[in-house]
Amino acid sequence: MYTLNEVCRRTGISARSLRYWERLGLLSPTVVTAHGHRSYSRPDLEVIVELQMLVILGHTLS
Repeated sequence: MYTLNEVCRRTGISARSLRYWERLGLLSPTVVTAHGHRSYSRPDLEVIVELQMLVILGHTLS
């Protein structure tokens, strides 16, 4: 499992973008604690990389 900060460091995606993708329903962390801390799994990271590639290719995600 990866924390939000770890995912940001590994992918170069901002926490703000990850939360935005969550609000759009494109991404869902594996675990969200009662305090709102997010944890992501390896498959979640794969989804994040796919979304990142779509953005790089010029697709809008909204």
